[in-house]
Amino acid sequence: MRTPDLPKGKRITAARVAGAVSRLSTGTADLTDQLAELLAITDDPQILGHQLGSHLGAQYPSAADIRAIELLRAAGADEDEAAQVAEWTRWKWERRADGGFTL
Repeated sequence: MRTPDLPKGKRITAARVAGAVSRLSTGTADLTDQLAELLAITDDPQILGHQLGSHLGAQYPSAADIRAIELLRAAGADEDEAAQVAEWTRWKWERRADGGFTL
């Protein structure tokens, strides 16, 4: 299965989104405040969807994953992009469990 990757021009912003979502999803701030902070980084649905997919594909979703999913969906993440990334993430974990894939 091919890795669903973002275009090079969007990867830096995606990294900033990943860091913000990681921090925000464990916080106690109101979703509206968190959403404003996330949207100050980007409102690009593809970037947000890519990050959403990594949380949807989590092998054992945590409370932080659930909060991140809620936040990214509220921000307008592309659900099709998220589905592709989630499918690849699940495939990666299955292959890793079988010993056929290394990170």
